[in-house]
Amino acid sequence: MMYMIIALAALVCLGGSPNGNWESQELLRHKVEIVVLQVNVLDENGIPIRNLSAKDFEVREGRKTCKIESVELVDYHAATTSASLSPESRRQFLLLFDLSFSNFTGIRKAQQAGLYFLQQGISANDLVAVATISARGGIRLLCPFSPDRKQAIHAVSTLELADQLRFRDPAGFAFDQELREIEDMLKKMEERGESDPAQSQLRDVLRMSQAAAKDSYAGMVANYATILRIMAEGLNGLSGRKNIILFSEGFDQETLTGQNLDELARQSEAWQNLNTQSATLGDTRSMAGSQGTLVNFQQVLRELSHGNAVFYAIDISRFAEESGDAGQMVSTSGAARRRSGQAALLQFADETNGELYANLNRLETALEDIARKTSCAYLISFKPSKQGKPGEFREISISVKRPGLRVRHQRGYSFEKLYSDFSPAEKQLQLAEFVVKDLSGGGIPFRFDAVAFDGNEQYARLPMIVEIDGPAITAAPGRRDKANIGLEIYGYLLGEHNAPVDFCFDFLSFSSKEAVDNLSKSRIKYYGLLTAPPGSYKLKCIVRDSELGMISAQTVRVGVPDFSKRPLFISGPVFIEMRGGWLNFFNNVKLETSGRLEGHPVGYPYQWGERTLAPAINPPCSAAAPELVLLRLHGLDTSAGIPKADMRFEVVGEGGKAVPARPKSLVDKKMDADTGTLDVVLQFGLGELGLQPGQYRLRVYLTDPVSGASAAAEAPFIIP
Repeated sequence: MMYMIIALAALVCLGGSPNGNWESQELLRHKVEIVVLQVNVLDENGIPIRNLSAKDFEVREGRKTCKIESVELVDYHAATTSASLSPESRRQFLLLFDLSFSNFTGIRKAQQAGLYFLQQGISANDLVAVATISARGGIRLLCPFSPDRKQAIHAVSTLELADQLRFRDPAGFAFDQELREIEDMLKKMEERGESDPAQSQLRDVLRMSQAAAKDSYAGMVANYATILRIMAEGLNGLSGRKNIILFSEGFDQETLTGQNLDELARQSEAWQNLNTQSATLGDTRSMAGSQGTLVNFQQVLRELSHGNAVFYAIDISRFAEESGDAGQMVSTSGAARRRSGQAALLQFADETNGELYANLNRLETALEDIARKTSCAYLISFKPSKQGKPGEFREISISVKRPGLRVRHQRGYSFEKLYSDFSPAEKQLQLAEFVVKDLSGGGIPFRFDAVAFDGNEQYARLPMIVEIDGPAITAAPGRRDKANIGLEIYGYLLGEHNAPVDFCFDFLSFSSKEAVDNLSKSRIKYYGLLTAPPGSYKLKCIVRDSELGMISAQTVRVGVPDFSKRPLFISGPVFIEMRGGWLNFFNNVKLETSGRLEGHPVGYPYQWGERTLAPAINPPCSAAAPELVLLRLHGLDTSAGIPKADMRFEVVGEGGKAVPARPKSLVDKKMDADTGTLDVVLQFGLGELGLQPGQYRLRVYLTDPVSGASAAAEAPFIIP
């Protein structure tokens, strides 16, 4: 019997093109059928209200009342799994540390409060991002919105000043060995003294900001506003509400507006709800604001409110004297400096329906209040009054008919803008959102699968095979450069609460007319490798068109046994590709065990001697050609040579009916006594069983006659 071998990264044309049950997916459209918004309703004491229904709400666009389709209460402490929460309903927090207008002790207190918040203030399903902002260094996203508490704790405890993570994926998730157990990182945080490099670096950063402020304070404020606007644009593409918790002492508000704290407070709802300890109003300096900076700052606030971002500003200026800092303000008066900074923070809170927390000895108090007030939300679904243009923002108002209640909601919603208008930050955050949320997108028909194979004592291998429909890519409307197509392929292994465990990434470029022509007549087969310790995971594959922004995601569940204990387990069955017409991208077959992959198993599991076999996903089977199936059997006793094992095969239809199936022949076998594995390649004739057209599964049962242990596995195929 001859093998059908797919050569590494080669185009095989043996007649015909692959077919199969490709999932039909529509292109992403900018039409909005239903708008879903998060709404918080609080009583006069700030306690969330949980007993409202659709009849209690009213949604208006200008003078028009919108029809409410549904109202759903989401209790974030009651939700047990991420699957029980829709993408729009996930609670999201951004811990934002201001390194321009802050003091050393205040930032240290903020770090401690942030760690408390990560451990005790939020639920396991919440998504948390961590970032720093400075007028000199811009915005640095240290951790994207993620359920991964290890990366968030590392980011908060170090601010990645002298202890930066090296291995990040394109979405910003980190995969460093330095992400130790949470208890170890917290202990290191507590042990840090004045001589610690991270603390020294923090002091240096704050001192440089103070020195720059003395030279050009107004210029720093202007830069700060510009950086905030960039951040706002990046957050706009994320679904759901973004609760931004800003730790800062604020800047001199009068450099923007010429208004002092008294004037702002008189028109401020956030001030009326201010959580303070002995907060009082007094006179501050009067000066004219910078018109250009003011316009930019107002644009920032509009961008934030349009993107459903809410600012919870936590003032840390009261710790400036403990730090021995003169402060960032132009004023030399400590009280006046603090009050002027609070005025700036107050405007952030006011314009985004947030809150200001000032004059607190214990910053954790503010975080506890934020967690309580956001502990539940109403998801209100309604139909827009009319369709809008891509990127158009439409203001709304949501009210509650019961008296005495306060409603917090975003000021409006936007129609999805064109991908060509996305900034790099928006593209990165979009990818991160697809990783941790249950989004599927659409527009790129593909399928993928993964099978667990043994690796080393710590990690198993999870080879991922992706098949993409080439004609659908080349025929997509709206492509400007038809001779230059780029595809991004991502694989993410997700653990508990969708926390990323491992990833693989590649960019496939078709940069000539000939390459695009080949793609239009072929399908792509891509191989990527992930590794994981024993456990139960979700493996998510994301494919994105780098020009059009079409993005699709699919997820499969995989179980990884502890291969070091030699359990009875079947890797497979894996159909070997027997068809031509594929563009194969198997560049990851030969990986180096260095950098992030140091200590990880990287061998290609489908290598058979000198031959590189390519798996097939859900292949069509017919009587015209037999099928080759690969299985790796684990946990058998190989001490006396080829082990005895009872294997039984059956074909299961969509209705659950099973019919026996027998392999036509044993093509080849190989044994590894060191690992206790037996590899076999079998030939089947599934197309000769007289099956009706439809979807089927080839199921294998394995029994160890010595121990009596058993295992089972299956793989899909179709009868065309």
